[in-house]
Formats: sequence, C-alpha cells, structure tokens
Amino acid sequence: MSRQLDIKVEERETARRDELIKALEFGIVGAFESQGLELLGIAIKFDAYNCLLTVKAHVAGKYQVAFVGSDTVVNCFLKLQSEARSNRLRWRPDKYRSD
Repeated sequence: MSRQLDIKVEERETARRDELIKALEFGIVGAFESQGLELLGIAIKFDAYNCLLTVKAHVAGKYQVAFVGSDTVVNCFLKLQSEARSNRLRWRPDKYRSD
C-alpha cells in the first residue's frame, strides 16, 4: 500500500473508534432514555466472523430483550445505537426474568 492509502485507512479506523466511544459513552444510553426505556444491560457474544448483542431493558413496565447482530463488535454497537435512536429494536419478553 502507498503511504497515502495507509493514512486514509488510519483516518477511517480512527473515525470508527471515535464513533464507537461516543456510542458507548452516551449515544446508546441516551437513545434509550429519550424513549423512556431503562437499559439494564448488554450481553455480547462474538467470534471471528459474527457478533450478537442481547440487550436487556425495562420497557413499558416489563422486562424485555432485543437482539442486534452484525459482522464485527464495532458494527454491532453502532447498529444498536442506530436502531435504538430510530426506535427500530424489536422487543420480546425476557423469558429468564419475570416482572
């Protein structure tokens, strides 16, 4: 790779890391709070090819879960932030926790 191409790749990677930090610091929680949801936790499962987040929240007085999948950990968290902001998470009852 040429030096200029290396610089462009480094700049994109730095921008992605910055987006991830912002999402983790306040983007995800802020998206939940703005909708009146209480984020209880996020479980992560990943391997070399896939990532799956299990998001637990208190939604409308009930314990619910939503799942977000992607190809990398970074993409998974950024997708979670995007879907939470646009209210596109599909909530299901948490069968391991009762009200």
